[in-house]
Amino acid sequence: MTLRTISIAYFCLELALQNELPTYAGGLGILAGDTLKTAADIGLNYCGVSLLYREGYFKQSLDYNNCVQIEQPDTWEPRQFCQLMNNTFEMQIFQDKFKVQIWEYSIKSKSEVKVYLLDTNVAGNSDFAKSITQNLYCANNNLRLAQEILLGVGGMLALGFVSDKIPDKIHLNESAAAFLIPQLQLDTDMESAKKSLVFTTHTPEVHGHRQYEWSLLQSAFSPEIYNQLKLGYKHDDQLFNQTRYCLENSGFCNAVSKIHQSVSKQMFPGYPIESVTNGVHERWISPNRSRIYKQYLGDFETDKINFHKIKQIPNDIWVAAHYQDKQDLVQEIKQRTSFELDPKIFTIGFARRVDPYKRHGLLIDEFPKLEEFANQVGGLQIIYSGKAFVGTGGSNSGLNLLLQAIKNIPSASLLKVVYVPNYNLDLGLKLVNGVDLWLNNPIVGKEACGTSGMKANINGIPNLSTLDGWWSEGSVEGMTGFNIIGSSEIEEKSNLVAKLSYIINLCKSEPDQYLELTKNCALLNSPYFSSRRMLEEYLLKAYLK
Repeated sequence: MTLRTISIAYFCLELALQNELPTYAGGLGILAGDTLKTAADIGLNYCGVSLLYREGYFKQSLDYNNCVQIEQPDTWEPRQFCQLMNNTFEMQIFQDKFKVQIWEYSIKSKSEVKVYLLDTNVAGNSDFAKSITQNLYCANNNLRLAQEILLGVGGMLALGFVSDKIPDKIHLNESAAAFLIPQLQLDTDMESAKKSLVFTTHTPEVHGHRQYEWSLLQSAFSPEIYNQLKLGYKHDDQLFNQTRYCLENSGFCNAVSKIHQSVSKQMFPGYPIESVTNGVHERWISPNRSRIYKQYLGDFETDKINFHKIKQIPNDIWVAAHYQDKQDLVQEIKQRTSFELDPKIFTIGFARRVDPYKRHGLLIDEFPKLEEFANQVGGLQIIYSGKAFVGTGGSNSGLNLLLQAIKNIPSASLLKVVYVPNYNLDLGLKLVNGVDLWLNNPIVGKEACGTSGMKANINGIPNLSTLDGWWSEGSVEGMTGFNIIGSSEIEEKSNLVAKLSYIINLCKSEPDQYLELTKNCALLNSPYFSSRRMLEEYLLKAYLK
């Protein structure tokens, strides 16, 4: 196989393709979208496979009085963005036979990458069948299993309708696509299937490695698929573990950072798990900053070495570009929340999918200290965003505690903290360009990679983070950002506040030194932490093998 001839299919349960398509929940989908866009930029024969969710993940609003998250359907019209294909096929899950239609979304760059979105909202289907593609990450266990079977088995069937041959390589981005494996094995054979499969594991958290009762699987699959599934599972586990099954049956398996590789090997000993650290696409550079990059760096999208010229950008132009991005962010937040921020005040950003290990509320107990500090330096602003798990109201993740703490800050305080609801691609773009510092404080060992900090760094925004995920590779203390250290959460909080004090005083008292730091972020980390480098690494390590 060569770069010109190889064909690759990329399966993921969520895809962040553009802001108007609510077919993603968080970082996994955003990574998948960046990957597909990069494949088109490089010119690969690549396609994506996922599901079309009629009501998206959910549209988030916040009840500030009761400090809870409110979830509403995020409905959209597929015909505005996708082409309905003529191909419709039948499949059966839980004894329910139904029709599946295929929508095509196109990404055009050096090559055209087609994304196939499967949809069960077809006339004549049962209510259960129609509900399979209603919401992303539904809480119902049987329905979630049906989604994963549709993605895997249905995805392989769909490829058979849109192409005259099975792709040379099939990339499973997370184990939700595991059920394509028995279908592929039946279409080819177990040895050939294994050679063609690439599997990327993600979060080390338990909920990222789903398990099912064998009896449930038997009731959901046809006898042929179920027997093939059993044949490929080499363990006597009481529960079927999707990740273990993918590791057992894939020719190449990888984690998404070096620390994550080590953690994954401890979780699943005996498997050859490689490391391919994630990267981000140039879509995360604001139009305003992109213009000055093009002017002074030239072709920075395809030739990352040009970031070594970043010191040539005049300081006044660099500062003006960031200030414009900050004004755009302030305006966006005012439109969304009516909360007014000041672009002249030092601003911290924190936007993640809300999960306990990401610790949105780590600073809650330190708000009184930050109020005192804000009075000393003339103000401090913190912007939070992110969706909590469906059906929880945010209580399981501590989102409610953070909202309560924000509510308790006196209105006259010079510490201004705002939680911006309904995080999406547009808000994310403005955040990673418009803040002065990006905060990330996961429990060490729990973050697989965490690409939000990469997006900030390529825009010249320093990170303040625990040494987990990608940051353990991208951190150069005092040059690309700063590290939160400590052997306990109490020590981490103390160190975090001390680092914030140092960073903000540095920005105030030594603005030229801080400006140099911001340029170093982009100069040192942009070339490596790009989705182009990531995909080229997949080509060398997995696709072309």
